[in-house]
Amino acid sequence: MRANYPGEEMLSGIDVSHGWRGLFRPGLKIVQSAGDHASMVSDEMLPTLARQIKAVLCQVAAVAAVETAGTVDKREADSTIAHRRSDGASGGSY
Repeated sequence: MRANYPGEEMLSGIDVSHGWRGLFRPGLKIVQSAGDHASMVSDEMLPTLARQIKAVLCQVAAVAAVETAGTVDKREADSTIAHRRSDGASGGSY
């Protein structure tokens, strides 16, 4: 989460992560939050911040689920092919 400062634009090519981007895999997503550094966690802004955090976590969970499903599918396919080969099946489509 990055505080919003009136009149400030996030410029492309500027490292707004202050070096943190390289420490996260597969990457770091900077989310511009409503409010400045102090007000973004005020009672008034906290629900907005919570929604933003929840949205990011849901997005990360969805990506992880897709990646996990792809890994499971590949493992299942590899296992099926290995099983058919051990049964003496040759050639043809699986």
